[in-house]
Parts: sequence; structure tokens; C-alpha cells
Amino acid sequence: MRGSALSVGSARSHLLLPRRTIPGDGRCRGGAGAAPPPPPRPSGAAPWAAPEGGGAGLAGARRERVAEVIEQADYLYGSGETEKLYRLLVQHKNSEDAELLWRLARASRDLAQLSITSAEEKRQLAYDSLEYAKKALEKNESNSAAHKWYAICLSDVGDYEGIKVKIGNAFIIKEHFERAIELNPKDATSIHLIGIWCYSFAELPWYQRKIAAMLFAAPPTSTYEEALRYFHKAEEADPNFYSKNLLFLGKTYLKLNNKKMALLWLSKAKEYPAHTEEDKQRTLTKEVLMEQEQQAF
Repeated sequence: MRGSALSVGSARSHLLLPRRTIPGDGRCRGGAGAAPPPPPRPSGAAPWAAPEGGGAGLAGARRERVAEVIEQADYLYGSGETEKLYRLLVQHKNSEDAELLWRLARASRDLAQLSITSAEEKRQLAYDSLEYAKKALEKNESNSAAHKWYAICLSDVGDYEGIKVKIGNAFIIKEHFERAIELNPKDATSIHLIGIWCYSFAELPWYQRKIAAMLFAAPPTSTYEEALRYFHKAEEADPNFYSKNLLFLGKTYLKLNNKKMALLWLSKAKEYPAHTEEDKQRTLTKEVLMEQEQQAF
């Protein structure tokens, strides 16, 4: 898996994105090794010092400073230094740079997932994350990652807004994932998350479907077949990129009563190296997967 940026729970308990961690942007596959540290700068170099040459020189210095912060941020993200990463990026919350802002949205969300973060802080960070992602989109509508993280953060905020808002946001969330894929067709994470969107609505309990129908003339709907297509597309875009994509391939085949294929993908999920904390969550423990595999026999 290319890193874990997002912690999300079971698909059944949430209408849109389950609160499990999802792959992020830029972290090493499987978290098996941190990204290489940024190369040392020449002795005495101070790229953020105001150069000679007036406005053009200052603009160039700002761009170089942004590039340096992004380089450092990606190193901290790859190293799993969530709190240090947040402290670095929150200093730039008023930035005009979309690359910095979506990384701040992701870092804020990651911080909210830590067990040491209080419930009140989690809520505030959820809203902060959405605001940063929104600003990133305002600065650059053509930024694929900004669309992806806006959709993710909008889903999180829906958990605090009630079922009507959450269902209403579902259409917007899917649109932003689709836009992210349009801008970056190889973004396996966004493809996977549309699959989760489809799976979540496909397994929506009847009483929630009834509520949705009462609130909206045409509530969002999907099928397990549609979810399966997206999970396979994600795997085609980046094979074996994420343990949860393997898991949901297995789970979806179980829903479709294809036990042979379910067993194949559940076995792959069970064998996936547990490099990250997310991989060690209960939904991926060998005991649970063995139980699911037994259902496939």
C-alpha cells in the first residue's frame, strides 16, 4: 500500500466512506520504508532569503521555499511523522499554493485519526481539513489530489452533520472522485474510493434506503457489480497497491455469491504484509479473514 492517509470504520456503519485508512499520496508502498530524506543543501544556502532582482526574484524565492516545504512534508509523510508533518504544514494554512493546502488537509485528517486526539479535536480537525481542501480547489481546480481530499474530507464532515446532509453530499463526493480520476486516470486511490462509495450504497440497510427515499426524490444508489468494477479498475491501475482493495474484492465477490473468486482475493488480503498500523486493524487480522474465507467454501 502506498501509505495510509486516511483512517476510516466499517462500510455498514457509514453511508459513504468507511473509516479506514486509505492510501495517500507519495508514501512508499506498504509503508515498508520511509521516503529518502531530502538532499542536503549546500553550506550557507538560504533559499528563502530575499534575493536581488526585485519582484521576479522574490517570486522565485517563494516558489523555491514552497518546493522545499513540500519536499520536507513528503519526507515526514513517508516516515509516518504525523504530528511533525501537521506542525510543519499548519504554518502555511494561508498559503496560495494548492499543493501545500491539500497536503495540509491530509495531515489534519491524519492527526484526527490518532488515538491521542480527543473527540473535540477530531471534530475541529475534520472541519479544518475540509476548509483546507476547499481552499486548495479554489487555488487550482485542475489539481487531482485537491479533488480527492475534498471528497474525503466532505465525507468526514458528514458524520457530524446528520443523515440528510450526508446523503446529500454523496453526489458531490462522487463527482469530485470522478474529477480526480479524470485529471489523473492512474489514481488507484480515487478509483478504489468510488468502489467503496458504490459498495456502501449497495449494502445500505432497508430502513436507511427508506429514509433516503423520504429525503430525496432520487437518492444515490449503486450495486455490488458496480463496486466490483471499480475495485478491479483500481487494481489494474496499480496492482497490489492497497490491502483494503484486496479485501473489498473478496467481500464483494462474497456478496455476489462467487465463492471461488472471494477466496482468491481474501487469501491475497490475508497474505498482504502488515507494514502499517492500518494493516493491523481488526478487519484485516488473520482470524477475521479466515472466518470470511470459510464463508467462501
